[in-house]
Amino acid sequence: MEELAEAHWSFMDGYAESMIARGPTLTSDGSALLLQVRDRAAVETMLAGAPYVQAGLYLSMEIHDWQFGGRPQG
Repeated sequence: MEELAEAHWSFMDGYAESMIARGPTLTSDGSALLLQVRDRAAVETMLAGAPYVQAGLYLSMEIHDWQFGGRPQG
């Protein structure tokens, strides 16, 4: 598991310039990652290559459009 964790965080470091925030949610069983990327496809591509995702460690994931100030209206 240590090798997987190292691979995952090394992979995520490759997206450091796109990251706004990452960390646990208020519940003990969740985490959040805020990225600034060009579009949803870029997020999906990034997640598809993430070692934790490939290993099936997440029970579920949600992707939401977001901008500073909140979610876009409409």
